[in-house]
Amino acid sequence: MLEGDQLLLSLDTDLPDETVLMVSAARSYHEGSPEQEKPLNYLSERSTVGEWRVPHKVSLTHGVWAKLLDERARLSTVTGEPLNIKRTNGDLDASFTVPINQTDPRFGKGNENLRGKKVPTTGLRTVRVEKKIPYPLPVNATRPARTYVARDALESGVTYQIPKEVPLMPSRDPADPLEALKSLRRIPAQTLITVLTVDRRQASNPWYRVKAVGPAGAALGTGWINSIALIGADIVRVR
Repeated sequence: MLEGDQLLLSLDTDLPDETVLMVSAARSYHEGSPEQEKPLNYLSERSTVGEWRVPHKVSLTHGVWAKLLDERARLSTVTGEPLNIKRTNGDLDASFTVPINQTDPRFGKGNENLRGKKVPTTGLRTVRVEKKIPYPLPVNATRPARTYVARDALESGVTYQIPKEVPLMPSRDPADPLEALKSLRRIPAQTLITVLTVDRRQASNPWYRVKAVGPAGAALGTGWINSIALIGADIVRVR
């Protein structure tokens, strides 16, 4: 049952209270070519039948969706596959699944003692019930609010925010490296950097000449950032 932006989810079944369940409430999006459908879970947990005989509330606020989408976008960038959503399903999928290998011995090995119309006659003897709930997103909620960028994919003329402290070198190829280290500065987390030029002599390890502006808006000057220093950083494209 949907009440505003809250989903009330419960289960009516003759299975014992101790039956292990996998519970999910998700919305899917489509990306790639050919298109692939991928779910984002508002809820995904291992539980028991007894826990779900009474209704549970699952928040479906657009703020929750935005947080889920932002995290998926961040992880997609880390794995080298930036998120590119083509469309988002207007329905939610709520499901309960009874997996094999139950702790209750009455189920038998691989649920061999499980009987009923919902039990498959071939393959794994799992039980799954699913319901679609119409709940479309507003248009402005179908795209991530932030665009994450891989550390080796920064572009000239674009401004980014970097989430951690990194060294700013005075020169890409200093005549005296030891002397250059004395002039090294560390720019703080959340600094905005505008890329002026990109040096890709090392394809997997570009260097960026940048103009840096601190979190409080103070100009921090120009210099060079090695992309290796950005490993593990959730770099956000600003403009």
